[in-house]
Order: sequence, then C-alpha cells, then structure tokens
Amino acid sequence: MIVCIDEKTLATSSRFFKEGEAAKVHGVKMTDISKIGKESFKQIKELPKQKIFDLCGDLWKSGYLEESVIACIWAESLHKQYEETTKLKCRYEIQQCTTYN
Repeated sequence: MIVCIDEKTLATSSRFFKEGEAAKVHGVKMTDISKIGKESFKQIKELPKQKIFDLCGDLWKSGYLEESVIACIWAESLHKQYEETTKLKCRYEIQQCTTYN
C-alpha cells in the first residue's frame, strides 16, 4: 500500500471532513485501495471465515480509512458464507456506528 501513496490525495483528504474530525489516512486513492482489497483477498480466501473476520477487525482497529475499506471489501467478499446470526450482529454494529447528531 505504501507504494500507492499519492501526496495530492494525502493533502486533500482533510477537506472531506469537518474541522477536528479528520480521518487518519495513508493517502492512497480509493481506486487503488479497491484493487489492493480484491487482490489481497485472493491470498486469504482459503483461511477460515473467523480468521478473516479477525483480520478485518485488526484492520478496522488501525483507525486508517484505507485499512477500514479493505476490511469492508474482505467482509463483503464473504457475504455468501454469512449465517443469520452474523447478519444480525452486523446490522446491530452498523446501527451503533450510524448515530447522527
């Protein structure tokens, strides 16, 4: 991912957030992040579902926007393997994250 860092993207990313709420970013374009997410999933797709979810959690906890997007790409790639309890848990967690002031 470091190879894909774009200084212009890094410099302009703060304009998409309110002052004081800027996201942590590496400065990689979303088109590149999408490619990285899809290509890297090919390398881990044979791992157990729970291991991939654990890796997604680690990426999400990093706090970096690009790593969170990759976690979402990986989790979405497993959607056919979701069980009903997983779907309910995801819906609950999304509701907890989408509180608007």
